[in-house]
Amino acid sequence: MTPLESQSPGLRTHDRRLLIFVLVSLFLANIVQWAVCRALHLGNPGSIVPDLRQFFHVRQWTDSWLPMMKSLDYFKAHPTLPIYDAKLYDTLIYSLASELPLVAMRKIGMSDAAVLRALAVLSFLAVWGVAAVSLLMGRWLLRRRGAELTWPVVVAVVLAVLGCYPLIKGYSLGNAQTFPSFGFAVLLLLWTTERERSAGVVAALLTAVKPQFILRLVWMLVRKRWGAAWHSWLVGLC
Repeated sequence: MTPLESQSPGLRTHDRRLLIFVLVSLFLANIVQWAVCRALHLGNPGSIVPDLRQFFHVRQWTDSWLPMMKSLDYFKAHPTLPIYDAKLYDTLIYSLASELPLVAMRKIGMSDAAVLRALAVLSFLAVWGVAAVSLLMGRWLLRRRGAELTWPVVVAVVLAVLGCYPLIKGYSLGNAQTFPSFGFAVLLLLWTTERERSAGVVAALLTAVKPQFILRLVWMLVRKRWGAAWHSWLVGLC
């Protein structure tokens, strides 16, 4: 008997309920909301469909990328002036560490068009990475209960990721937040699978890009997760 065959009927029912929950949630958040707004003349609430179309065609705008690239141009033209003093729309909108990948791409001779294309592809992979990491985490948790992933769970997770408006909208806009979202998913996977020190390292890397992640270190200290906090602190110092 395979693990799937030995899985209790209760767990299989739960899998189907999860898929139904995701489908109903997506229906309510998109179709029903649109219909209610149209019926009450509240205007068009927008739709995730154009953003999904952008995603599946691996196309995005330059919401984060253009200001980041212009800030590098500004710094190159004014190396003695603070990069954060650039004029509006050339101002760096993230931490200095966020510029390192763009600097590396330019160092190897990539044109701005090639950099933007590479970022679009990498962002596309990051979105799918969120789904993959979520499934890995789900498989680990299920196996602790003597169960395995089933096709309804896989479909539910993939649909939940593709139906996550902030994630897909962020991709469509060309927002750098797509990468921290993937990094946070990895952090959760490491923490869930009891690799807290590695999770601390990822938390430190995320903090280098988005300083508000420093609250993770505070949380680790409050929870007395000394190993995770120490590794996070060491990486932060480096």
